[in-house]
Amino acid sequence: MLNLAKQIFGSVNERKVRVLRPQIQRINALEGTFEALSDEALRNKTSEYRQRLARGGKIDEVLPEAFATVREASKRVLGMRVLTPAWQRRERRKSLAPAGAREGLTTSDQLPQ
Repeated sequence: MLNLAKQIFGSVNERKVRVLRPQIQRINALEGTFEALSDEALRNKTSEYRQRLARGGKIDEVLPEAFATVREASKRVLGMRVLTPAWQRRERRKSLAPAGAREGLTTSDQLPQ
């Protein structure tokens, strides 16, 4: 019976990943925009996010852009692209088992908390 429910609804992990998928797609869609920014404009994004939050913006609206900013900065400075599994781990760190794939672990500490 439990196996049937798992086949219909998916495992706990699959359901949580399904919830994160729209955020990951949003982050990936921002990549081209952030690649086009100058180094100075990329640096100024941090103060822009702080101002938006100070004016009452929601952290969930800022986080995908903040992740895209960190990912682009990492590509420019370290030559390493933080992969979306790192974002998934950041979002589900407390409730899920560690991801099977280990890519992005070395740069996941850079992610906004």
